[in-house]
Amino acid sequence: MLRPQALRRKTRKIKNIKQNRIRFLTFFMKLIKFTSKILNFFANYYWVVFILGLIVLFTPADLAKAIGLESIKQQNELYWWLALVFSGALLVRDLLYYIAKK
Repeated sequence: MLRPQALRRKTRKIKNIKQNRIRFLTFFMKLIKFTSKILNFFANYYWVVFILGLIVLFTPADLAKAIGLESIKQQNELYWWLALVFSGALLVRDLLYYIAKK
């Protein structure tokens, strides 16, 4: 039989494990909620992302330097290309849907 002090340690460990699981699950749920908000925004305003991506990526270097877009363009160019491709795909999808509907 366990001594009272050892029993208390064991119950503390079990409580800590349960609390850590609960913390992880709440963090994971908040992460899913945040991600769904981002995806929902992207699905609703993909055309804005497409136009903004075109502006950032295809602005001439001199003008981008004058406006201050050069650092944004250089640091996050991969993300801008990914956003442009995905939003462009959604734009093409909606255009084809609109044409097929008529």
